Amino acid sequence: MPNEMLIANRIENLSYNDPNVWLSTTVGVSYDTDIETALAIVREAAQSVPRVLHSPGPSAVLDAFGDSAINITVGYWIADPENGTLGVRGQVNLAIWHALKQHDIEIPFPQRVLQWAPGQEGAPFAAPLPKATQPQSPRRAEPDDAGD
Repeated sequence: MPNEMLIANRIENLSYNDPNVWLSTTVGVSYDTDIETALAIVREAAQSVPRVLHSPGPSAVLDAFGDSAINITVGYWIADPENGTLGVRGQVNLAIWHALKQHDIEIPFPQRVLQWAPGQEGAPFAAPLPKATQPQSPRRAEPDDAGD
């Protein structure tokens, strides 16, 4: 928040009015996934965590089309932020992971394909590699080697 707003405007901290806190986490699923099914699975997994509120219940949305995955964001409410948020976020993530594995839905990892044109410098397997040479043992400099 800019300092000017703090000085010139009235600021109201809404967290004092409602103890409930909204949290979210994002997971990527394979492009081969039935998205409607994945959204339902992720919602149900978040709902299975005891600290996640049933009303309002979790919501899951297709958030973005990533390089390697379709990103799903699940939002959920908790009533006890004073007990910390990392633990509940970890429980939600673990529940999502188990649920996706149970339904054989892949969480892809980034993959990159590198291609070289034939004959291009640095192309693998474009030319035979030179034979390895044995390292020479270091030699002490003799007086006539030093140019004396």
